[in-house]
Amino acid sequence: MRVDMHRQKIERMLRTLDKLDDEEDHETVIEVCVLVCSHAANLGMHVRGTLKVSQDIKHNRLPGELRRWERLGEKSAEVADLLDRIERMRPLHVYGTGRNGGSAKVAREIAHLIIGLCTEGETS
Repeated sequence: MRVDMHRQKIERMLRTLDKLDDEEDHETVIEVCVLVCSHAANLGMHVRGTLKVSQDIKHNRLPGELRRWERLGEKSAEVADLLDRIERMRPLHVYGTGRNGGSAKVAREIAHLIIGLCTEGETS
């Protein structure tokens, strides 16, 4: 996906998050945050030239790819750890019986951290 498309997706998803309540919509908040993180990481790799714009890495494969290939340079390990953290929230809250607005707040924080790490110093 092109860089501008990733940016547009991130912006639209962030606007959607603004409409959601952490307590009432925790599953959706967490799921959307996972998608935002995926778009941000792919955008960061495209801008750095470490991933072709004709390719994208799916959210569940991103942590391993970042650790293995360090596609986000010195930020790779930190982003991979944050992605692992948000991915671990999904099963309980999205597929299970978890009901915790606090987890939704954490997911939002992680998403914003990843956006910052992946777009910091962006040149393209």
